[in-house]
Amino acid sequence: MLSVGAKRSRIYDYLLEHDQNVIQVDVDNLVRDHSGSLSTQDDNEATAREIAALAAANPENVSTVSETDASETGVISLATAHMRRMYGWFSEVLLVDCSHKINRYNYRLLTFMGMNEFCEGAVVQQSLIDANGDWHMERAIAHS
Repeated sequence: MLSVGAKRSRIYDYLLEHDQNVIQVDVDNLVRDHSGSLSTQDDNEATAREIAALAAANPENVSTVSETDASETGVISLATAHMRRMYGWFSEVLLVDCSHKINRYNYRLLTFMGMNEFCEGAVVQQSLIDANGDWHMERAIAHS
């Protein structure tokens, strides 16, 4: 409601109409917290910083970013040292997902496990930015 310019009183009325037990101070705090959380920084820069921080945290962490033909981010692949160690110890266990609340934010995040003919492989976490197409899965498999 804030993003479309609703006033605090309208937000308060809306919450009361939908059986929320709030007082005006709660709405004021909500608006203040929301305003403080907004950032003017570019999402691409923030994502690049997070990927760089992951890589710097441990030399065994692996991350790749694949771009589409239009020079847009298509696939982000992440594999932490812990994920790779766990897979090395328990390669017979299929790891399906190790994320939290991904559907709540409509993320396309999955964990991908690849193995060669010598039973060696790795677990890689994939974030499919664009639609699930052949190009995206090829990049995910190439990273694994």
